[in-house]
Amino acid sequence: AILLEEITGPLTESQRKVLEVLSTNSDRLYRSICSILDLSKMEAGMMDYQLVPADLAALIRNSLSSVELVAGNKEIHLESSMNGNLPTVLIVEGRIQQVLDNLLNNALKFTPKGGKISVETSLKKDPGGPDVIQVAVSDTGEGVPAEDLQKIFERFYQSPRKEGTGRQGTGLGLAICRYIVEYHTGTIWAESTVGAGSSFYFTLPVRVGNKTELTERNT
Repeated sequence: AILLEEITGPLTESQRKVLEVLSTNSDRLYRSICSILDLSKMEAGMMDYQLVPADLAALIRNSLSSVELVAGNKEIHLESSMNGNLPTVLIVEGRIQQVLDNLLNNALKFTPKGGKISVETSLKKDPGGPDVIQVAVSDTGEGVPAEDLQKIFERFYQSPRKEGTGRQGTGLGLAICRYIVEYHTGTIWAESTVGAGSSFYFTLPVRVGNKTELTERNT
């Protein structure tokens, strides 16, 4: 960063290009390390969570806004269909935002130019338990083979279909999403058809209790 700011002196064009590559890869490494540490803390029950009443629709709008530019560059159409009567939920706001961001960025990664990504919310009645809000992030991408649908939520798992595509990640994003959703006593899963696209779903109970109750239920 110091070199790029030319604090130590001016750079040639070729020097700047090399430093920008180094900077980009350093940022990627930093994000990977943070993901590994986050997941390790979640598994050890060491994350410090602050549950607050939140408007889930507002979080979805934030996530959609954050990917609009990339989607526009790829000519991918974004759309949302949100139930206007969703109740306020008690959640760890930043973590649920992380789930939404991850699912949308994954959809962008695997949706070809001219495709479509949609986010839909609905309120589901459960006779045997609390009502839940269901969120679905769907795309018209390459899809996931049936044998990989459960494995993709495991830490470090990489689908063989990603090999050689230049789009590999750490294999931690969906594992982190699973821990976050399950901490909220929700569920997360995926449905997909190879060549037609995928839909990732997660649910959040409308009545999630307090931090102590959630911690005890996830121990």
